[in-house]
Amino acid sequence: QTYCRAFGSRLVSIETQDENDFLVHRFKLIQSEFNPPKFWIGGNDIAETGTWVWEKTDTKIADGYHDWNNGNPDNGGDDADEHCLEIQADHGWKWNDNECRETFYPVCEVE
Repeated sequence: QTYCRAFGSRLVSIETQDENDFLVHRFKLIQSEFNPPKFWIGGNDIAETGTWVWEKTDTKIADGYHDWNNGNPDNGGDDADEHCLEIQADHGWKWNDNECRETFYPVCEVE
């Protein structure tokens, strides 16, 4: 979030299958240039654990399109603190919750 805001943008919200397909296609084209190919997108449940929203609109993700990996979001088990949304090759380009302190590549969008 901090990186994107420095450039007057926000982490991307993926609100339709077409948007998701568009990004996944681009990720596949460039994944060899990123190690690991893991990307932050603009969803989180920071305000209320278990209630995932898009940062840009505060819209609940569960109320619209979503593409979670099987069993996610899972908060990483009992002792984890996974409140940010990432998409990565290792999960078949499905969405996964992860710890916000992880260093992944941000995907920003300009309004």
